[in-house]
Amino acid sequence: MNNDNNSLVRLNQCLIKIQKDSSRKHVALRKALQDALDHLKALQTYQTEDKNAANRFSSQGVPKDPVELDRVANKIVISLRLACETKTSKLMSTALDCMHKMIDYGFLRGAASDEEAPEKKLMAKVIGIISGCFDFPDDAVQLQIIKALLSAVVSPTCDVHETSLLNAIRTCYNIFLVSRNTVNQNTAKGTLTQMLHTIYQRMELKMSPDIVIGAIDESAIEEQLADRTPTPSKKKDLARQSIDPTDSSPAAMAKRLVAEIATSDKADEDREKREAEEAERMQQEEQVEGDDHNSSESSEIQGDAADEPIKATDLEGSIEVIEDIQSEASSKLIASAAASVAEDAPAPQPDPSVNGDVLDKQEAKKSDSSEGYYVFNDCYLIFRALCKLSMKDLPKDATNESIDMKSKVLSLELLLTILESSGPVFRSCDKFINTAIKKYLIISLLTNGVSSNSKVFKLSLSIFLALISYFKDYVKNEIGVFYSKIFLFILESSNSTLAQKWMVLQVLYQICKNPQALVDIFVNYDCSLDSKDIYGGMVDCLSKITRGSHVMDKGNWTPQEEKLKILALECLVTIMKSLVDWSKELRIEKAVVDPFTLPNKSGQNGQNEDKKEKDEEVEDEYEDVRPGLDPNFAKVKERKEKLQVGIHKFKMSFKKGMRYFIDNDLVQDDPSSIAKFLKETEGLDRVAVGEYLGQKNPPFADSVRRCYLETFDVKGLEIDLAIRRFLGAFRIPGEAQQIDRIMERFADHYFSQNIEVGFGNADAVYILSFAIIMLATDLHSVAIKTKIAKAEWVKQQKSLNEGLKDFDENYLAGIYDRIGSAPLALDDGSFDASGDLSTDPKQRKNRFTKEMERTITKSKQMIKEKQRDKVIYYRAKQIEHVRPMFEVVWPPMIAAFSVLLEEMDTPEVIALCLEGFKYAIRVSCTFHLEVERNAFITALAKFTVLNNLREMKPKNVECIKALIDIARTEANYLQDSWLQILSCVSHLEQLHIVGSGKIQMQTSPEEIPKHTHKRTSSSLFLGGHFEQANATMVADQLDSSIQTSIDRIFTSSTQLNSNEIEHFVKCLCRISREEIESGSAEHKMFSLQKLVELAHFNMDRIRLVWTRIWGVLADHFTKVGCDQNSRLAMYAIDSLRQLAMKFLEKNELSNYQFQKEFLKPFEVIMASNSLVKIRQLVIECLANMVKSRAHNIKSGWKSIFVAFTVAASDHDESIVHLAFHTAEQVIQGHFNLIADPFFNDCVNCLVAYGNNHLFIDTSLKAIKAVVQCADHLAQGRVVELQSDENGKQGFYSDNKQHLALWFPILTGLSGIVSHSHIDVRTAAMKALFNILNLYGDLLNDKFWELLFRGVLLPMFDNVQYASKSEILQEDNEWLTTTCLPALNTLVDLFSNYFGKINFLLNDMLSLLSSCILQGKSNSIHSEMSDNESLARYGSTCLLLMVMTNGLKFTTEHWTIISTRLSGILKLNLPRDVLEVPSETPLPVPTERALLRSSSQTGSFSEISIEDRRNRMIKNGYRATKGKITVQLSLVETVNEVVFTHYSNLETSHLETLLDALKDSLSFSYTVTRNTTLHSKLQKTGLTELLQRLETQVMSSYLRILFRMYSETVDDADLRRQISESRVIPLCHDFLVEYLKVGIDGPDSATKRIMGYTPIIVQILRGLNDLYDDQFLSHLPKFYNLLCDLMLSHHKDIREVLREILSRIGKMKQIS
Repeated sequence: MNNDNNSLVRLNQCLIKIQKDSSRKHVALRKALQDALDHLKALQTYQTEDKNAANRFSSQGVPKDPVELDRVANKIVISLRLACETKTSKLMSTALDCMHKMIDYGFLRGAASDEEAPEKKLMAKVIGIISGCFDFPDDAVQLQIIKALLSAVVSPTCDVHETSLLNAIRTCYNIFLVSRNTVNQNTAKGTLTQMLHTIYQRMELKMSPDIVIGAIDESAIEEQLADRTPTPSKKKDLARQSIDPTDSSPAAMAKRLVAEIATSDKADEDREKREAEEAERMQQEEQVEGDDHNSSESSEIQGDAADEPIKATDLEGSIEVIEDIQSEASSKLIASAAASVAEDAPAPQPDPSVNGDVLDKQEAKKSDSSEGYYVFNDCYLIFRALCKLSMKDLPKDATNESIDMKSKVLSLELLLTILESSGPVFRSCDKFINTAIKKYLIISLLTNGVSSNSKVFKLSLSIFLALISYFKDYVKNEIGVFYSKIFLFILESSNSTLAQKWMVLQVLYQICKNPQALVDIFVNYDCSLDSKDIYGGMVDCLSKITRGSHVMDKGNWTPQEEKLKILALECLVTIMKSLVDWSKELRIEKAVVDPFTLPNKSGQNGQNEDKKEKDEEVEDEYEDVRPGLDPNFAKVKERKEKLQVGIHKFKMSFKKGMRYFIDNDLVQDDPSSIAKFLKETEGLDRVAVGEYLGQKNPPFADSVRRCYLETFDVKGLEIDLAIRRFLGAFRIPGEAQQIDRIMERFADHYFSQNIEVGFGNADAVYILSFAIIMLATDLHSVAIKTKIAKAEWVKQQKSLNEGLKDFDENYLAGIYDRIGSAPLALDDGSFDASGDLSTDPKQRKNRFTKEMERTITKSKQMIKEKQRDKVIYYRAKQIEHVRPMFEVVWPPMIAAFSVLLEEMDTPEVIALCLEGFKYAIRVSCTFHLEVERNAFITALAKFTVLNNLREMKPKNVECIKALIDIARTEANYLQDSWLQILSCVSHLEQLHIVGSGKIQMQTSPEEIPKHTHKRTSSSLFLGGHFEQANATMVADQLDSSIQTSIDRIFTSSTQLNSNEIEHFVKCLCRISREEIESGSAEHKMFSLQKLVELAHFNMDRIRLVWTRIWGVLADHFTKVGCDQNSRLAMYAIDSLRQLAMKFLEKNELSNYQFQKEFLKPFEVIMASNSLVKIRQLVIECLANMVKSRAHNIKSGWKSIFVAFTVAASDHDESIVHLAFHTAEQVIQGHFNLIADPFFNDCVNCLVAYGNNHLFIDTSLKAIKAVVQCADHLAQGRVVELQSDENGKQGFYSDNKQHLALWFPILTGLSGIVSHSHIDVRTAAMKALFNILNLYGDLLNDKFWELLFRGVLLPMFDNVQYASKSEILQEDNEWLTTTCLPALNTLVDLFSNYFGKINFLLNDMLSLLSSCILQGKSNSIHSEMSDNESLARYGSTCLLLMVMTNGLKFTTEHWTIISTRLSGILKLNLPRDVLEVPSETPLPVPTERALLRSSSQTGSFSEISIEDRRNRMIKNGYRATKGKITVQLSLVETVNEVVFTHYSNLETSHLETLLDALKDSLSFSYTVTRNTTLHSKLQKTGLTELLQRLETQVMSSYLRILFRMYSETVDDADLRRQISESRVIPLCHDFLVEYLKVGIDGPDSATKRIMGYTPIIVQILRGLNDLYDDQFLSHLPKFYNLLCDLMLSHHKDIREVLREILSRIGKMKQIS
């Protein structure tokens, strides 16, 4: 064995050195040294001589036998103790070094006993010896002390615990405090740090979870410490020996400081109990009530948590309350102790009788053998001691170098070291946290967190950050109090120093950098009804600081204030950045390929799969969340917002406010709920609470007061203290009646809880309470000068105790003194955070101190109250939390950024503000917050000053860059905000144009164009100079990269999603309209050009998206194309042409309408623009498209033909000819392209040209083209013809498709028939009937029916309805040139296809009847056109139709014809002649008739009324004359029809016609036999016509009757019977009248009757033609008449009479 490394040798050398340095007077020392050396020598000898030495000694020579080792160690320690007691520097140093070596070599064991005191451990003795050397003021000795203590504490074999450990740490602590050697100070501090690190690491590795589960029993720990320390008497003696209270040296002061903390735990606890006596009592009561609940809940939560190890993820949608576990080595340990890790899960109870909070003493003793138990106690005792050291109050004159200050700073530093180096076990030990951290550390932070010393304050903030980082799950309420009562108060208070604000801001900055921490704050506090809005309040404070609300003189900033503003701004920007980082996953999710964007993104599939897997993990983790977790924070936040609204309403009106609370389910409408709500709801205006309690609304209000009083526990309190507590919760109202109601209820409540106090009844309480309130007013009111004396007041109240003896005077005097010491004030915890910044700093410091004292007191109270509440710290996982977070803070954010951006020009500030704007816009875009997004972008756009009359600065240029950058990064989220960005781009281009010199700015208001309306003339004049300067600034500051970025905005539009591209296009169109309305000539087309580029870039999008885009673009291009500015319109049309040519390069699928929508602007512009060259350009563009892209055009043909149709009505010949020529070329060369879907559009276009009244040649060509289309259609080139049942012959039916193809042709030609030019209408008429005649066989019956009623008959509508609407007033040219031939052609067509269309006979007869009856007039005073020719032609056509088709008619047809002829005959009778009065004058014509007459005859004023009346009468008789003429023609028609088709007519048909003829005959007889009327009509020339009519009707009537009388067919008897009944009487009467008038009548009548001679002849011949039997039967009746006729002078009559008489003679055989 190497002697150099032998521990025995080294220890021997140390002891020998001590022996040499010792003097002879150290007898005991020398003896002890010799004894120790002898033992060492014996061991050395044994080690070298014994062959088994290797088994008995370690490699370093340490005996392996514990007994032998302990015996040697005791010997050495005794000698070293004596050496240290010599107080000699050299001896002490060597002895301490020897102890150091013993520890290092392992000679000292923790289990070794002290031979001098067997009940104690040797290691405790060693620590005591080392620590005792601290009294010797030598640097070398102190250094050796530090080394030895460090070795002892960190040694794995020494087992230094509890008192010994505290003694070691105390010694190092004292050395740091009192040593003036910097090396020793630093070494001591480092040693302490290393000790603590080792101790707590040892706890992490060796502590058993079973030890942690139970809570800490401080009394048990103290008892164990007492067992291991000297007795109290010895301890006191030792303290007296080591600490001199009169010693003022630094060492003594340090000793007293540390000893006081270490030995006065019980006193501190008593003091704390006295301070919080009431709170503890209330806590105990609630503890008793909640034991059962906590016990059951504990087991449930523990079971859930222990099922599997706790997992930590950062996926969205999951809220956890467990801290992330980072150390894999300790994960198993934590998993087994998971039940104690959860911050809200109470630990298992080792013994139900122990109340679950302390370990049983017996349990502690059983754990003595566990090293983990000692380790745990060590950690707890050290932590508690350091906390108490840090809470020690500083003297007022304490400096940074004072012992007290150094002690406080060191304790805080060590605490910070412990927290930052803590492991998972320490961080998850629930009961350690509840006792050590919550009970001591939190109070220390509250005390030091408001310290005016910068070091202390900064360390406190650092510890707070550590708490947030590692322990926030367990100290949620405490953190909330620290935020609201410390941080925010310091920031808001005007009395706090800038340094304090600065350090708080630095802490907030660190917190804000962590998105998880920031969102957790919002979720746990702002979304909790029991907490204040910390996140929102923090942002408000930061915003106020940035805006300078904390300084009075805002125009004179100090450098420190400037830095503070910048730091606050950095915090705000960091908050926004954290929100962006938190929501970035949502951005990634939304960045997947949009199926409606252009396909130029790649690599997204993998992201989608990862996202899907991640979502599944989120769902799995969410299922593991403990029961009772409510992740729906949005509802809680909404409820809290409603609560804040209600609080505001309650302040304004307590009735409306309470109604709001009830209506929104914030409180139930019952007294107990309302009372509890009024008591516990923070923020309620206490004045309003008092008014609500004092209102008069029995019994409900009284019930609320009673329930409210029941929330106060006043048992055992003095009455004035009870009143103080009661009135501290609200402000008592000023009205006496309200005070009376409240205090009356208080008196009842107090008396019921304090019956034994000595009040006679509740009235006594009430009276004394009122007296106390009056006393408080009297003593503390400044308005009352003379205060009531104590004796007088006592005397007044002494006898007021009704029913019992008087009040005790001392009792009343005590009340008086307490009321005099402090007023009965509202205890709302509020303070005035504002102050006069111009006051003395000392005064500000004093005010701040007072404020903080109140704050600390209130904070402690709040913490103690909330410690009773079970809380859960939610770990936010949902990305959606960012939305409400941003909605809360965006107003102060935008205010802060805008104010600083407006007021400051510092590059750093500008950069931060712009960064904040970018982050805010990103968040608002991500969550589609339209209002917020528009607000930020509008504000940023305003700071570009591009659209303002302001001079531009470099910061404005930076704003431009930022806005452009936002357009690049947030392109898919901007929506309507594109308007602001594109507006700035437009104005920027305007400046570029100004800078290039293309626009000369106006130099005077007179030169400004009048069309500008966005800015006034004066503003433009003033703005011209700014624009020139700004143009120069833009040219200097913006390089080519900015222009590239602007161009990229448009080129990158292909990357926009389907919705965003639509918003982008809409906004750009709006900007373009603004440019057109108010821009310069050079600038009008900037955005219009960009629209064209954008359309080119995005044309390859899928058609659904492109259709929406083009819908916007087309509308804009259409409006521009309709503009009266020809340059703009032509550019728009040319752009449309280019886009259309490119668009038409792609083929279009069938049944799609994309091309049609694309080309629609051309047709709208063509119809709306009044400029000829614009319309001509449109036609040229379309013609060019047809020429070059005809084979690609599909649905676009519709728009093309519509545009050509519009051109057909143009007045410019070149436009009409070009459009028609193009359409004609399409028919001739590309008919197959338009055959099916666009055939009708082509036909309608040609028909429009056919209706052109200006260019006849074009109209005629159009008619030919229509005929050509009809040929194509009939030949089956448009649609396939249907086949009949046999499948042989094709035909067109009445289905919708066939009708839709044929009717445009037929109706179009039918309409052209009414053209103003005879050539055109004649050609149209011929074309129409030629088509029908040629292809009529292809049409089925239904088709013909629709054709007649829908096409042919409507051509004659003006004829059919003229008698009713009097529309036939135009020139009769159309009647004579077109109508009559058309009627004839129509009859021929009907006759040709009678077999197919005979069912239309009624329609034809109706048309012809209308033509015939055109001469009908209701009155002779009606003025009608001369339509006699039409009527006569109608009659002719009717005769022609009947004669031509008579053989084809059936009985039904003849019935129709006979009936219709009968009706025509009756309706056409000129009955108006009968209306002429016989004696009274004719009435005066109506004004309308006069006007119509004057329009035809001349000026109205030049013709007298009488002349006009006479003319109208004349015109009326002319119309009657025409009717008579038509009636003659009709009679002839009947005559022809009857005798031509007599064999086809049945008796009923003949009878019908005979009735009509009879009516005509009767009418004629009536007129001609009326002598008065006859004389009147004789002047008009109508008598001859009427007589002729009578003669002709009589002739036809007789002819038919005689034919029927001689009938021999089957129904001859019926016919002869009918005829005989009619003809014989008629002939007899007529002959009688003839003979009578002709012989005996006046000359005039004779002349008239003689005109009937042909009728007489016809009658005589008819009688003569009768059969013999018929003749003989009627001969007697006529014989005399025949004889009388012999006197007639008419030759024809006598000849017929001769024949009759001759026949009579033959029949009578008379010769």
